[in-house]
Amino acid sequence: MISFYSSTKKINTLKVYNYLIQIMEGADTAKFDHQRNKSEIVNLVKEMFSQDKWGDEKYKKKLQELVTKDEKLVQEVIRKIKEEKGIE
Repeated sequence: MISFYSSTKKINTLKVYNYLIQIMEGADTAKFDHQRNKSEIVNLVKEMFSQDKWGDEKYKKKLQELVTKDEKLVQEVIRKIKEEKGIE
């Protein structure tokens, strides 16, 4: 979990995420999940390089899971956008 600090208090990103999910719907939620997953992929790749673990099986497995999840999220975004626009 990542935390941010404001001038007044520590902000827990999980709480922010849960709040945003409540006010978003349809394609917005799917887009948000996709964006968050992309960030996780980038952070994992950065971690792999910083720890010189490129090619490590543990990281490969986690990266493959995130990529597979991202492919599903992209399909969900497309489906929801089409649904909202009445295309399919």
